[in-house]
Amino acid sequence: VWSRKAITGRYVNVDSAGRRVTHHNHAAATAGGRSEDVLEVWQLGGSTTWGMGVPDAETIPSRLALHFDEFGVDTRVTNLGDTGIVSTQEVLALLRELQVEAPPDIVIVYDGANEPLGVAEAPELLNPHYLVDRIRDLFEGRNPKPRKTATAELWERSGFYRLARSLRWRLGLKDAPPPPPPDFENPGDVEGLAARGADVLFENYGFIEVFGEEFGFRPYFFFQPRPGAGDKPYHPSEEEILAGLRENAEQAWILRFAEARRDDVQARVAAGRVPPRFHDISDTFAALTDPVYLDWVHLSHRGNRHVAAAIFEALRSDLCAAPPARLSPHPREQLARACATNEVARR
Repeated sequence: VWSRKAITGRYVNVDSAGRRVTHHNHAAATAGGRSEDVLEVWQLGGSTTWGMGVPDAETIPSRLALHFDEFGVDTRVTNLGDTGIVSTQEVLALLRELQVEAPPDIVIVYDGANEPLGVAEAPELLNPHYLVDRIRDLFEGRNPKPRKTATAELWERSGFYRLARSLRWRLGLKDAPPPPPPDFENPGDVEGLAARGADVLFENYGFIEVFGEEFGFRPYFFFQPRPGAGDKPYHPSEEEILAGLRENAEQAWILRFAEARRDDVQARVAAGRVPPRFHDISDTFAALTDPVYLDWVHLSHRGNRHVAAAIFEALRSDLCAAPPARLSPHPREQLARACATNEVARR
């Protein structure tokens, strides 16, 4: 249910399955259903994948489809991104897609920015989806519990009640209570929490790798850039965004968590403790002085073009070195021809 209703508009279009429309796909892929004549690509991620703030033609999946088209490989890129998605939801979303669709050739996972939002709300869950408490309340509200009496409400607010709950836990009569939400003014061990969250992130990537082995697709993982957790020379407009974030205690905590998460990811990359096709592209804008950030994480069309180019280059290099074993004959021939042409051009 974590998807949008169908939309038809000038700049934003969402199909009946809740997927944002991808431009620049090859004509053979537009008739519906899986075509053996194209390279099938699915991209998972949050609102940065979905394309918040840009028209259909400027989303990362659309720009990626354009790169493949210009490279000479007929491709269909399906945008499976949506607002607030985290890696646990990506595993579930991928599972649901595989239940109803033929498997693709490639799955791209592009994320890393949304986790601080959910962890700030429910740190005990480590990888919760965004607005978990609000959605939990909505779900539980479908079958509301009987209204408590005034006496019962006063009792549950009393110190004696809290003491009784604590004693029950200490005596082993009740599960331990969840940790309290982060104290944004005194954040404590942010680095430890980020490391535990990163463990879950890479465990989820392991599930996706297992799916790939079972269903015959090749997964690629990309750790995305975001303000405050990258080496970009910020434009004055981006400095204003960061200053505004740092003025808010919760947003400042999220920035610190994002920085700690990035440090942990880079340490894992240096130690070789990441999947074979994991790419840290958080420094994609390291040499770009032009503004790319619209807010705390979403990108302009300029930023999406840079990200799509970085993703395509990683895919091109890997696909040319070793095409997927189950790739259909037509895209395999196109890929071999395009790779050979590209190699001659580079020489």
